[in-house]
Amino acid sequence: MVKGSAQSQTARVEVWQVYDGRWVSEEFEVRPGDPIGQVVDKQLSTGNRLELDMHVGLVVVDLVQASSGSLGRGGVRMLYLDPTTNKISARTVEDDRNDPDRIRLQNELALESELALSGPGDGPQAY
Repeated sequence: MVKGSAQSQTARVEVWQVYDGRWVSEEFEVRPGDPIGQVVDKQLSTGNRLELDMHVGLVVVDLVQASSGSLGRGGVRMLYLDPTTNKISARTVEDDRNDPDRIRLQNELALESELALSGPGDGPQAY
């Protein structure tokens, strides 16, 4: 969850998935009752388009404003259900935004994009 509002009961959730050996990410706006993720139309580097199912199998239950004393750290907390286990879990914007795995994935995607833009003649050189 990269953004959330308990007042408006909306959150922005970033979903990462591997397709054809590369990480693909997409952001979705969700509300209580919504599944996290959906089928998206993606433009591939080859120019082709692809419908990619980015559902993660979880459902948003509620968005609450957590005080720093009641549920740990303050901020917006999203409660979500895993229908396969019937277990409700929680996550916060702060924890998700600063998650080391998310930061690593963003850096890898940025590097991949930078390398793709450099073109074949701009690759590594041996001296």
